[in-house]
This record gives sequence, C-alpha cells and structure tokens, in this order.
Amino acid sequence: METTETTAYLIKPEGMCNKRAIREIINKDGLIIVRKKILLLPEWAIDILYPKLSLDLKIITITMLATPVEIGFVRGNEAVKRLLILSGNDVDPARCDSESIRFRFGKRNAIMFGATAYYANAIHRPRNKAESERDIALFHRLL
Repeated sequence: METTETTAYLIKPEGMCNKRAIREIINKDGLIIVRKKILLLPEWAIDILYPKLSLDLKIITITMLATPVEIGFVRGNEAVKRLLILSGNDVDPARCDSESIRFRFGKRNAIMFGATAYYANAIHRPRNKAESERDIALFHRLL
C-alpha cells in the first residue's frame, strides 16, 4: 500500500546551476515540491546532515558554507523511496543509474584529498524514513 509522505532534499553547490532541471525531474515523477529556499548552510547544519564525516571530508563539505544551496520539501506517495531512486542510490555519480540526478548533474570523477575521495554528486536526499525525519526537522529550523 502506498502512503503519502513528505521528505526533504538539498541541491548542493555543484547542482545549483541545474536546479530548475533537477526540480523538473522531481516534479515529472509526480512528487510535488511544496516548499523551497536558497540559503547558506551554517556549519552546525552540516554536522547534523553528515554526522559521520571524516575530518578531511568535513573540511571539503564546509565549502558548502560559502556557496548557496537549495533546501526543499517534496510530497507524494512513497516520497522517500522515490526521491532516493530519482537522485541515485550511490554516493558516486558514476555508479548511479544513467537517468538519475546524481549521474546527470554530479561529477563522475572523485576529488581526491590524500586517500579521501569526495564525490560532488549534486543532491542530498535521505536514504530512509529516519534520515528523512532528521532532514525535515533540520530544514524547518533553517527556514
């Protein structure tokens, strides 16, 4: 049985030049963007979104602090699952489905910092309902 859900997304700096196309992909799938906002993320928000980052990846991710991102909420049947599929299931855009947002708009070559790989994958989306609840609560604080 399908259930109507709300979930959240974040278009990362490398995806912002394609934000309209990304929103169009989301809407074409039948998910409805019910609210969105462009803003600068505070450092505390990155700590919540990515609590398990290594120090190297946290330093790289902090570049998001200086560049606008778009946060938003989508609603629809099985929204968490559908947004995950639309976005891509892997952190590496090259390993995502060729129709996914990450494959189409992310960078398929990792940025290496020593032995640490950073994937500029264009969009953050929750992988499950628990992450969705965390992201929704966080984004409400940012609005």
